[in-house]
Amino acid sequence: MRFKTTIQLVSDAQDKSEALDLVEEYLAGNIVSGVDMRCVTKPLPNKAKMAGMAVILLAVVAGIFAGSYIRHPQNILRTLPGVSAVQSPLRTSDITHRSPEFKKEWQDRQTKEALDQIKR
Repeated sequence: MRFKTTIQLVSDAQDKSEALDLVEEYLAGNIVSGVDMRCVTKPLPNKAKMAGMAVILLAVVAGIFAGSYIRHPQNILRTLPGVSAVQSPLRTSDITHRSPEFKKEWQDRQTKEALDQIKR
């Protein structure tokens, strides 16, 4: 891992040349020259790691947008003719209102239509 170290030398001087002279003395070894030194060390940002995180973030955002534009299977089924996801129960099982012959005819008709669908 790489680190960046910043050294800041602060001195009390009247002008730029006097400040440079004080700093030269300090760097030459004169510690009591009236210069304060501040040192800050921090790790350098890893470019590959930051690029990877940016790619992952963009993929998540793109996934959210793509997911909002994709139609759900339930919506697709509604557009197909003859397809119904919910059908109310038929009243053919109610014997009091319908005759047994009607129920048999209805079941025969359903069987015939199912076989015709399979043959297509």
